[in-house]
Amino acid sequence: MNRRRCYHFLLLELLIAFTLFASCILPLTHIPMKAFEEELKTYQRLQLHRISDEAMAEVKAQLFKNEIPWEKLDVYKNNKSLIFQDSVTLDLKGLGARSIERTGYIFSSSRKKGKNQDQHRLVEIEIKLTTPKAKNFFVFNKKRRNTLSFYYKALVSQKSGLEEPKPSMPTPTAQIVPLTA
Repeated sequence: MNRRRCYHFLLLELLIAFTLFASCILPLTHIPMKAFEEELKTYQRLQLHRISDEAMAEVKAQLFKNEIPWEKLDVYKNNKSLIFQDSVTLDLKGLGARSIERTGYIFSSSRKKGKNQDQHRLVEIEIKLTTPKAKNFFVFNKKRRNTLSFYYKALVSQKSGLEEPKPSMPTPTAQIVPLTA
């Protein structure tokens, strides 16, 4: 007659089992989450390099078309000449679109006179990428700054009879390459 079963301990056993299961599984999810975070950092870094390279291509085109006057190339690092300042949109998959401000400076790091009064300048182009709205947007930047700078070099020549600079053709010793980020 008295066949009552006690199920008090079944709920407690289930709670203990879920706790043990969760404590065993959570450390295993840390590695894939870190890998995913590193993928996002790498993707963002590649996109920022792409934006910087596109800006450098625009500057090279301006140099080839003589749209940058020789006077802007004749300044040193302490008096950088502003060559562009605009805003672009960086679309990150899964994170949405972000606004990036691009600022470009140009200055001469060395100058030489060649034959027939030709002038040669080794110019450096500094491209700064800044996020105006989001703080600490550059996830991979340990110092948590909102600005990244990219530096490029180019050799520009001006013939003695010409008024505007003519960039020299790229050679194995004078290529335009990024220095550091």
